[in-house]
Amino acid sequence: MNKEYYGLVSGLHQLVAGKTPELSLLAFRDELSNQLEPADYYQVLLLFYPYDHQNLLQDLFKENPEPHSLGNLSEKERSDLLAKKLTDDLYFQSFLDKYDRLLEEPQENALEQALWEHYFSFCLEHGNEFLQQWIRLESTLRNLTALHLARKLSISVEDQLLTTGLFTPEETLRLNPSDLDKTHPWIKAYMEALNLDKPKERKKQLDQIRWDYLDESTFFHYFGVEKVLAYVIKLSDLETNWDAEAGKQAFESFNESIRRDLEKRLL
Repeated sequence: MNKEYYGLVSGLHQLVAGKTPELSLLAFRDELSNQLEPADYYQVLLLFYPYDHQNLLQDLFKENPEPHSLGNLSEKERSDLLAKKLTDDLYFQSFLDKYDRLLEEPQENALEQALWEHYFSFCLEHGNEFLQQWIRLESTLRNLTALHLARKLSISVEDQLLTTGLFTPEETLRLNPSDLDKTHPWIKAYMEALNLDKPKERKKQLDQIRWDYLDESTFFHYFGVEKVLAYVIKLSDLETNWDAEAGKQAFESFNESIRRDLEKRLL
């Protein structure tokens, strides 16, 4: 039976409300390390490996890299990984087992693509059921976003589409929103939102679709780790993908939604 975190989830409103305007996701993650079971906390850590991707790419290709504090690896661990191909981290050891040749003479685009392919595959293998479902959706949305941009720029990205989505790359190329009404409404809504003209409106709509999916997929796991993971994903979006003013407004709305949701649940 999965552990229920009644106290943690019930206190999320106060916990989130106490954060700085910059949304200290790092402090939130540290707090979770004290409150979650180790196996559940590992699910949280899986969400942070993309920050390690960013750090590794900066270490290799940027003249004056500024490491992201949200990565799971320390600077020394990254150095050992790149220079010696040594790591105690299961995620990156698995990456080395499959892609160590890419670190011999690294090319930025190829390495970044391999990191993302590995990330989604690893999460499908080591993530819980909620995270597996989320990863399949995220892979699909990333493919659709890349394909939409490529078509606008008249370039080809077929060989760069991820293989971990709900559809194969070949199926993704043939997707028609009108065919997805009943089977994949989230995908249909996302494809339609990609066509919005105003960037801010488009960004807001795309994130809202992902957040609505998170809310629905955690409805029956309200006090489980699934709800905590959904909060981490949302806070990550707010901290890293929004400008200051829009992020502040979205955060206030997010915090208010937590409060209302908890009130309904605890009545």
